[in-house]
Amino acid sequence: MIGVRIEVLITQVSGCVCVKRNHRVIVASKDYLAARETPMTPEALVDHDCLHQGPGAVWKLIGPDGRLAEIEARSRLRCNNGEVWHDWALAGSGIAMKSWIDVAEDVRAGRLIHVLPEWRSPPAPICALLPTRTLVPTRVRVFLESMADQLRKNDSLQPLQAAGATFAE
Repeated sequence: MIGVRIEVLITQVSGCVCVKRNHRVIVASKDYLAARETPMTPEALVDHDCLHQGPGAVWKLIGPDGRLAEIEARSRLRCNNGEVWHDWALAGSGIAMKSWIDVAEDVRAGRLIHVLPEWRSPPAPICALLPTRTLVPTRVRVFLESMADQLRKNDSLQPLQAAGATFAE
C-alpha cells in the first residue's frame, strides 16, 4: 500500500504537496445550451440550472482582468458526487463547474462546451496528502514524480483560454 491520497484542494493544508496546477471551469452540453441562452457573463449564470452539491453554493470566478465574480449557483438538481454532476452536464441537465482535468477530454471531443472560457475559478491544485513530509518512502516519491510527469506530458490538460486572455498564477 502507498501512503498517499490525491485531492483537488481549494486551500493549502498541512502535509500537502502540489502535483499539478488546476482550475475549475464552467461547462455545459450543446443540447443544454441550444435549449437555453448561453451565458455571456458570470452574472448570467443565475438564470441557469447550475449543478452542484447543495443549497447556498457560491461559484467564484476570476476574469482575464483579475476581477472576481461571486455567483449564487441555483440548481434543481444537487448531489455530493462530482462524477454525477459530470454525467448530468453531459446529459444536458445544467451547467457545471468542474476541474479542468475532469472535463478536458469531453471539451476537446465536443461533448461539453467550455462556457465563459475567459473565466475560471481561483486555483484548485491537485495535491498529494502525505502522513508526513519527512522520510517519504521512495515508492511514494517515485509515484508522485511519475504522476506529475504524466500530467505535464498531457497537454490536453491545459485550460483553454480566449485569445489574448492571460491569468496570473
